[in-house]
Amino acid sequence: MKRLVKVSGMILVFALAIATAPVVFAKHHPKHDGPTKPPPRTYDTVANIDTEKFTIDVLGKDGKKTTTYGITQFSKIVVNGKPGKFDAVKKGMKVSVNSTDGKTASRIDADDYTSPEGAVPAQGKK
Repeated sequence: MKRLVKVSGMILVFALAIATAPVVFAKHHPKHDGPTKPPPRTYDTVANIDTEKFTIDVLGKDGKKTTTYGITQFSKIVVNGKPGKFDAVKKGMKVSVNSTDGKTASRIDADDYTSPEGAVPAQGKK
């Protein structure tokens, strides 16, 4: 009988250890942090396109600072509101670049619409 109580006690301790392990050893997971802030986005002008290096230089609103973004096979390109290719983006177009790291473009929205100073072109409208 003592042996049965001892074994039952060990099983109970083991079961409690397994039941509480996820809570005790759980690490904070960034996926469960709540809403994430949107990636950095710019509304600027295309200063240069390098089709050999797959880069786009974007001139800031101040007209002085240029930011270079790399383009990958996963970069989504939208030209004048429609899916497009990198070679359809031209120097002087208004552009919105999404980049999670500030170096590689995850999405480029380019529009040849010329807008008033500071205005953001509506997608697909000229």
